Amino acid sequence: MTFTSIIQQFIQKNIDEYIKVSSDCECFECDLEEEIIYIPIEANKEDTDMFMRFIEQEYKEYELNPTVIGILHEVGHIMMYDEDLDKAREIAVLRMRLNFNNSDISLEEYNFNYFKLPAELNATIWAIDFYRNNREKCNKLGVMLNG
Repeated sequence: MTFTSIIQQFIQKNIDEYIKVSSDCECFECDLEEEIIYIPIEANKEDTDMFMRFIEQEYKEYELNPTVIGILHEVGHIMMYDEDLDKAREIAVLRMRLNFNNSDISLEEYNFNYFKLPAELNATIWAIDFYRNNREKCNKLGVMLNG
């Protein structure tokens, strides 16, 4: 089985049969309208490490597979989608980018602020809750994806 098909099968069996998976990307993201999540075969280590530090700091979760929680976070965007939160996120991100580009905040501060945006928090909370309630399945998926 391919990387993408393993994830697709897991999501269809355990979450939602209509969510599609693609690995034709460079970073974790999703297309809300098309219900497609994009999962890179090789994620950016620095971005992944920052996301995991955020989860450890905010949720006191220390033993989550980074690839699996990234997948679940993107699924969480679809499961928790609220158009108003998405619009508010766009405005907040523009402000944060301006602060980052003006060197007012570091990359880690930028990312932690981004992770705290309502739409991002909702997706992360959904992902952590799913992982906590399905730890055995999630850990098995992690082994299948990461060896």
